[in-house]
Amino acid sequence: MDINSKNILTPFTFPVSGIVIPNKIVLAPMTTFSGNDDGTTTDEEVAYYKKRNESAGLLITACAYVIKHGKAFHGQFGADSDEMIPSLSRIAETLKENGGKAILQLQHGGRMSPPEELVDGQALSASAVAAEREGAQVPKEMTEYEIVETIKAFGQATLRLLKQVLMAWKFTVQIHI
Repeated sequence: MDINSKNILTPFTFPVSGIVIPNKIVLAPMTTFSGNDDGTTTDEEVAYYKKRNESAGLLITACAYVIKHGKAFHGQFGADSDEMIPSLSRIAETLKENGGKAILQLQHGGRMSPPEELVDGQALSASAVAAEREGAQVPKEMTEYEIVETIKAFGQATLRLLKQVLMAWKFTVQIHI
């Protein structure tokens, strides 16, 4: 093993937060398409992260939608309600097993949301401009209310996840939105 290979296997401390990861190997985010139709994770998704957790010091998950009208692909898991917490916790527990750290991506699919995955079959986006791909649907331009609702959904998903982390650390948490 040369000097550069040894360096990648040494711990890394993020300068601002002080968070330490056991090595400099990062699992890039990859879409697995293996979530359940209701937005919960599957045993296959958990097994996927368990296998990759054997070496990476930092793992970035596939993206989770924050609101139903933002689901971006079949098999995507959600972070859009408290009912998703047990499902997301399964992934988090798996990613913590070997001392690594994890990043959960939060996302809204916008014009890329497939109509068949949406409750009303209509993608919402900042403008009524279709994606540049064959058969792309022209999305509905979001109203001011829908924009604010989506921004709040990102905040609520973030707070929901933070609350779960803090509860795992035995802190008492009260969040009001």
